[in-house]
Amino acid sequence: MCGLVLVKRKDKQSPVRPLIKRYEQQKHRGTNGYGFIAVKEGKMIGWERAKHYEEIEKMLKKYNKADEIMFHHRIPTSTPNLAECAHPIKVSNPKLLKHDYYLIHNGVITNDTVLKKKHEELGFVYTTEVQEYKTFKTAGKTYYEKTASAIQFNDSETLAIEFALFNEGLENTIDCYGSQAFICYEVDRDTNDIIALHYGHNAGNPLTVYNKHSMFILSSESKDGQEVEVMKVCSIDNKSKEAKVRPFTGYCATSPRKYPSATYS
Repeated sequence: MCGLVLVKRKDKQSPVRPLIKRYEQQKHRGTNGYGFIAVKEGKMIGWERAKHYEEIEKMLKKYNKADEIMFHHRIPTSTPNLAECAHPIKVSNPKLLKHDYYLIHNGVITNDTVLKKKHEELGFVYTTEVQEYKTFKTAGKTYYEKTASAIQFNDSETLAIEFALFNEGLENTIDCYGSQAFICYEVDRDTNDIIALHYGHNAGNPLTVYNKHSMFILSSESKDGQEVEVMKVCSIDNKSKEAKVRPFTGYCATSPRKYPSATYS
């Protein structure tokens, strides 16, 4: 279980305080690994990750003049609590993808090993992969030896890559088994301009939206928001502000059975 929060201010005020308020409301969803993307005037100005809340809180205050922040807090299920394994997870493949992607995810992907092999054959390099080592010390030297079969990676990276491929029309489906709720920025890798905001969930994990007054907020839990429609991906173009809704086309949270196709008109 993890927590997702995105706060966008429409009144030129800082998003930090309402973001922390939402985090406190769903703090039970994870306190071992944090990260965020800060945006100002449509441009990504920061990507930060940390192991502990005290660290990430200090980082957040540096971006007090941002107008939008996407935030993640986690209970690690597939990797140790390392900053490099925390969300947002960056996907970049200049030879295959037009843009970069920064995604936060709540859920567990159960076919991650199969997907990782497929992605590596396409040229993706997994940035959350970690290798465990044994340490041996003598009087004058320290030796390190790789631990057999102890390679781990964040299963959420498989969803991040699958969504990037799906969004750019390179795949027709998001081929992940398991519970999925996500928020993602699509970013111009040369300018750091936000191309679009994407979000959605299947039946496995919650996602809510609040869009009133001066704020647009996405979060895992909300006392005043509404649930985002299940099995839909909403994409908002950052320049035109036009919204596009597509079928999620992911897999069921409990079995590798596809949901019936959704339609939108």
